Amino acid sequence: MVPIKLKPGNHLLWKNLFLHVLRKFRMLGLVTGSEPPPAQAILDSDGAFIVNPSFDLWYYCDQSLMIWLVSTLRYVP
Repeated sequence: MVPIKLKPGNHLLWKNLFLHVLRKFRMLGLVTGSEPPPAQAILDSDGAFIVNPSFDLWYYCDQSLMIWLVSTLRYVP
């Protein structure tokens, strides 16, 4: 997805490429905080708490983004 590993000296190149990826997959709000997580549970028509489908989708996107970010980090001892 992002063929550039983040390392000292290439931050701007990495950032510019990653911003395009975030915009394409509509995940920039996860990074900027403009898309906060929805409630984990909501009330159903019977008044019982159930898992919020919106939270499940948000969590899926959040964890996908985390995997993408971590996969682009280069370990420098």
